[in-house]
Amino acid sequence: MDFSAPDAPLLHPLDIEEARSYYLVATLLRAFVSPAVLTALMLCLWAVSNNPVTPVLGPVVAVTLIAYVERKFRTDAWAYVPRRRQDAGRDEPVALASLARGVEVALLAGAMVGFVSSLGVRAVPTQVGSIALGVVVGLALIVVGTWLWDRSAPRDHRFALSPIVVGDLSGALTLAILALGASAILGRTAIHLPEALGGFALIVSTTTLWLLLRLIPVHIRCLPPNIDMP
Repeated sequence: MDFSAPDAPLLHPLDIEEARSYYLVATLLRAFVSPAVLTALMLCLWAVSNNPVTPVLGPVVAVTLIAYVERKFRTDAWAYVPRRRQDAGRDEPVALASLARGVEVALLAGAMVGFVSSLGVRAVPTQVGSIALGVVVGLALIVVGTWLWDRSAPRDHRFALSPIVVGDLSGALTLAILALGASAILGRTAIHLPEALGGFALIVSTTTLWLLLRLIPVHIRCLPPNIDMP
């Protein structure tokens, strides 16, 4: 393909065979680099652990490492497209986006059920319920905030490249899970404000860091200069 032609169309890694595998791996990894998945991992570990701290540190470190690898694969995929021909704002295919967002929702729902069930059965540290509630409330605000951003931001600066219908459906399901989970937590444990605020700050600060990293432009000049546009 002649990338230097003035009328050459904008391209996406999915349009280029060599870049497609890198992009698909990045999309798979990105399904696990989300505040919903981080919350799910913490809830799962809190459900089986008597330590309120370790279930926080482990998932944060693990998901941050996955975020680094995901960014590497995504950058490699876009490197196959000349800088001025990158269609960075294109929606992902519905099937691919649905799979990625479906993984997030399913993991969160399963973790929430397991955690809420453990609150009424086994002795867990009292602060865990409060921290979990703060995380749940923080995640709900993140879901709403990112949805509002994606509705108004330039296409190449959106946090999620899912088609609108996929984003709306997964967002609504996530909020429903969080609302039911928060109600159940309130009904099963005493809530202490300092711990709840700590959980809220944890999920918001970690997510803010990830989202800022995602806003780094993907327009990366990796091809030889004679291929790129003048």
